[in-house]
Amino acid sequence: MYPAMKKFLITILIFVLPLIVCAWLLDRFFSDSLRQSRNGEFGVWNDIYNGKVNDDLIIYGGSRAWVHFDPKIMTDSLGISVYNVGLNGHNFLLQNLRHRLLLKYNEKPEVIIHAVDIMTLGKRPDLFNLEQFLPYMMDDTAVANAIAGYEGYDYLDYRLPLMRYSGKWKTVYAALKLRFGSKNYTPDRIKGYQGKDMVWNSDFEKAKEEINEFNMDLDPATVRLFEKYIRECREKNIRLIFVSPPEYIEGQLFVKNYDEIMNVFRKFSHDYSVPYYDYTKDTMSYSKRYFYNSTHMNKLGAELFTRKLVVDMKKDKVLDNL
Repeated sequence: MYPAMKKFLITILIFVLPLIVCAWLLDRFFSDSLRQSRNGEFGVWNDIYNGKVNDDLIIYGGSRAWVHFDPKIMTDSLGISVYNVGLNGHNFLLQNLRHRLLLKYNEKPEVIIHAVDIMTLGKRPDLFNLEQFLPYMMDDTAVANAIAGYEGYDYLDYRLPLMRYSGKWKTVYAALKLRFGSKNYTPDRIKGYQGKDMVWNSDFEKAKEEINEFNMDLDPATVRLFEKYIRECREKNIRLIFVSPPEYIEGQLFVKNYDEIMNVFRKFSHDYSVPYYDYTKDTMSYSKRYFYNSTHMNKLGAELFTRKLVVDMKKDKVLDNL
């Protein structure tokens, strides 16, 4: 190697290597800090990774699991431990990621209640709330592989330290606050559940103004994955229960293929003998009093619904012999 070229490469290395080391250290600092969070989706992911979700009954699903099923009410009434791992904004593809990690790092649950709705078997193109994956995506290939098919992160975000934190100033601030701020705070999700003390808003009316009706496409790959998940639960002796919580009736009518989608769950229920509790036509679905938008119940509605579900499951004895 020519002396001039050798000197040039050494000079580059002297400048670049410290930058790489600093980037890696900062990356570890932010990621390790966020792994201490007890709030939001971070709190649930961290409980899963830390082996703290060893409950008898786990609630699965999207946002309508997260805000509709109160674990405390269920525990008090059923006498078993309950945790809600509802994943806000995501369909079954990423719900399944959470399921697989839960089984990897925690004891197998006796029962899974899966909240199913028109969004469960679809696939959104964007990675909703993409910041929630920041602490895990470079360390866990399962996370990286699961989110790679979504819009949100680029090639370098998965491979260069600190790159994925660029522009995520709120999350960086949260990491700093977690490391240097007070650790004595109350998590916003209790056993994964977050009741919304809200009243009816204008979301549904705005949606109707923009489009006359909505069509939710089923994703064939997700449907196949969901059926595989049903079979795997049976093989692992995990009792699976489908539940469709109340949903405001006008919101149901707004979805053109609503019945077509819900019939998929009815068929799976029949084919695999999975108990299915469908509250979409319950009297609660006809009153705005229990909702803050057409698909999500407020705290009042969620607590009333949870109590109804518990009574119905007790009556049907679906949790006997736990």
